[in-house]
Amino acid sequence: MMHNQPSSPDNQLSIRKMAGLAGVSTATVSRALSGKAGVAKRTRQKIERIAREKGYAPNVVLAAAAAKRFRAASGKNIALAFLVRPPDRLVPRALANNAKSLAGLLAPRNYDLQLINTWEHEDPVKLSRLLYNCGVQGVFLKRVFGLDDYIQRMDLRHFAVVSFDEEDAHPHFHMVRQSTFKPFLHLHQLARERGYRRIGAVLYDHPERNTPDDIRVKAAETFCRNQLPPEEQVLPLYTTVQTEMRIIGQQIAAWRAREKPDAVIARSLLVTEAMHDRSGLGLAVLTSGADDDYTGFHTVNNKVGRHGAMLMETLLRAGELGTREDPMELIVQPDWNEGNTLPPRGSPAAACQALESLPRVNV
Repeated sequence: MMHNQPSSPDNQLSIRKMAGLAGVSTATVSRALSGKAGVAKRTRQKIERIAREKGYAPNVVLAAAAAKRFRAASGKNIALAFLVRPPDRLVPRALANNAKSLAGLLAPRNYDLQLINTWEHEDPVKLSRLLYNCGVQGVFLKRVFGLDDYIQRMDLRHFAVVSFDEEDAHPHFHMVRQSTFKPFLHLHQLARERGYRRIGAVLYDHPERNTPDDIRVKAAETFCRNQLPPEEQVLPLYTTVQTEMRIIGQQIAAWRAREKPDAVIARSLLVTEAMHDRSGLGLAVLTSGADDDYTGFHTVNNKVGRHGAMLMETLLRAGELGTREDPMELIVQPDWNEGNTLPPRGSPAAACQALESLPRVNV
């Protein structure tokens, strides 16, 4: 079985080369080869002629086969797979909940979703063959450290693919992700408007590899800090999700003693759980839970999943398979929660009372 298209330089250049020969865009070539509307008859014939001459007809066959499989499945549930590769062989509860939520969104639309831990399938090519032989037509990807190399070795030409990655290692897959850059800017501006003048941030920094999502947050923090006068600039604290809660708490205490922030933008609830002393401190959370009282933005896995489900159905109906020369990136804005942890600076007693009254959140 052939490997996925990104491993073949010729396949990567094929659509771009045909677009150059035909004098059209890569999107026009893709629409013409997949039989979509919106392409002039003369242009379509020219592209099809070039495809035949250059030997690119198999891609058309794959697209037609996918559309046929989708039509053949009408009247019965269509099989989909959610591929994850967690740090260990056990699937963390968060990933299982994500898959369960997505399955709930897909069930009314006559889709069956199965969560697949790739640790249980050592050979990615064999897993590709197994999925296809079991009738799986679409694959969702959820980036966890270690999945990238595995995905590169899979054969995903026969599947519609939607990624929930915050990782840019797969630029040829359609992606749905939650925004973090603009939410950070919003929280920083809000804290300034409410009278806070030394606004710090506790963010994540993986020692071996930073996700593009973390890089975006760092960029937002740097941008905001550079707009302030020197006496109001607070250097951020970087920690990792792998660090023990006790160690994170010690890091935060030392950082607060050194930088003296009057407000903190926390990357997640992991940070807030480690903060044992919150007195006199405004607090905002960039990605929080749905049932807490923190001021900030809620993680919107359901919203991301809903957009991913609709995109998957569109790809299946159109017979769009494997890697794409013109992938989409759908950015979903998180939900705002006013909470009670970032009150106006003029009421420190109320702020202290609100902070101390918050229940501890198990992460």
